[in-house]
Amino acid sequence: MCAKFFWGFDGSSKKLSWVNWNLVLASKEKGGLGFGSLEAINLALIQKWRWRFVKGKKSLWFKVISALYDYPIGVCCISYRVTNSGVWSRIIGSNNTMHERGIILFSCLKTMVGNGRTTRFWLDTWIGNIPLKDRFSRLFYLEQNRNCSIADRWEDGWYWLWNHNFEGGALQSQCEDLLLLIRSFQPNLEEDDWRWELNGVLNFNVNEVRKHIDNECLPDGTLVTRWNRFVPRKVNIFIWRLLIGRLPTRWNLSIKGLDIPSLLCPFCDKQVENADHVFFLCEEVYVIWQRVFRWVDLVLPGVDILHDLFFCLDTVSISGNKKTVLETIIQTTLWVIWRYRNCDIP
Repeated sequence: MCAKFFWGFDGSSKKLSWVNWNLVLASKEKGGLGFGSLEAINLALIQKWRWRFVKGKKSLWFKVISALYDYPIGVCCISYRVTNSGVWSRIIGSNNTMHERGIILFSCLKTMVGNGRTTRFWLDTWIGNIPLKDRFSRLFYLEQNRNCSIADRWEDGWYWLWNHNFEGGALQSQCEDLLLLIRSFQPNLEEDDWRWELNGVLNFNVNEVRKHIDNECLPDGTLVTRWNRFVPRKVNIFIWRLLIGRLPTRWNLSIKGLDIPSLLCPFCDKQVENADHVFFLCEEVYVIWQRVFRWVDLVLPGVDILHDLFFCLDTVSISGNKKTVLETIIQTTLWVIWRYRNCDIP
């Protein structure tokens, strides 16, 4: 529905879709318009409920979910599986949707360890970027209590309870590596807590999560989107479509399979109407550009395509404010040429 609205579908006539909708949704840094997908905002809002669970241990939400699904008090639900059907199972199941798309979002969730009584030594991510069970899998297999907390393995120093003793070899080497990793840690009197780290933001933010999901899922364009805050949004979108070659020029319409009476430029009636010709190379339009550049006291660059014109704009040796004004003038000129070409102004 959003796509149909964007391209002007009115129910009585069929409009052409000129750009892949996923590219429209992508961020401006990836060459899109930054609309953002509804799926990403939905997943981000779902993750907010999971974040509230791990942070709000005194909240009614935490108490209800813990009671319904029999979670041990203080244990994070991130790695748990829910077999019952219901809202919470769908919330947890959203993680599978993200995994299928290669998004490991909850690697952003870190344990802030205090006394270590509620943080599981092997199963929670409390030091490094992955749980210790994944980093030292052979030691985890030998652990007598795999659900033990950090406090269970600390008593004025680290101690272990293995299923059998070992000396030397690879297991001894893993044990030494483990001690080297955790040797600087000492439990304190504060309670265990959780923190969120994503793109430099140190607290859970729905908008940042939505951007992260979109950046992982949506495609990259060929160019970063130019966006000028001094021109209307419709002009910015027009410039975006122009630079990626998605305007309904006669040449592009013919490529789409439409029956066009003539492919020639409506201004000069001499050359095929493509974007470079109708906006820059046409002899009628070229005169306009000469007068525009004379007006701003600059020499018209000797270029053959519009991309080169924008490249000259980016590299011209003038101040930032003047460059912004010049870009605004160029974009406005392109917009007026297009309106005139479509007979919107006399």
